[in-house]
Amino acid sequence: MRSGIEEIFLKRRRFLALVPATIGAGALSSVLSGCGTNTGHPIDGTVTVQNGQALVAFSQFPQLESVGGYVVVATSSGGTYIVIRTSATEAMTLAAVCTHAHCLVGYQASTREIVCPCHGSVYSTSGAVVQGPAIAPLATFAARLDATGVTITVT
Repeated sequence: MRSGIEEIFLKRRRFLALVPATIGAGALSSVLSGCGTNTGHPIDGTVTVQNGQALVAFSQFPQLESVGGYVVVATSSGGTYIVIRTSATEAMTLAAVCTHAHCLVGYQASTREIVCPCHGSVYSTSGAVVQGPAIAPLATFAARLDATGVTITVT
């Protein structure tokens, strides 16, 4: 049989052994949830790809009627793209998936930068990395603006 003092030391030792494991599990959970649950910008809608092209129509995405407007679209072929209205006569399309942690990016018209809300990566409108942690650029795709919307070439 153990004395009262031995029992206290054993309880204290067990407690001290459990504290780091509990804190470590909490920290790990926090880190994993920070990377895994935030997917970034929401997808605004889906468009159909035919012959390697998809129309991102103003009727479905009125944000693109104004310069500085943008949408993140999924395509029937499985890609996800950010489409940005850059002027009265032009638009651009880039891959919408951050090359760092695969979150969906958004656009800041005031700075003309593409930003990842998950970890702060910033890209120029050419797709180049302006600020990490991302190190690889976003792929760019052809975009043609007309009276009905923006036609993007995804192949």
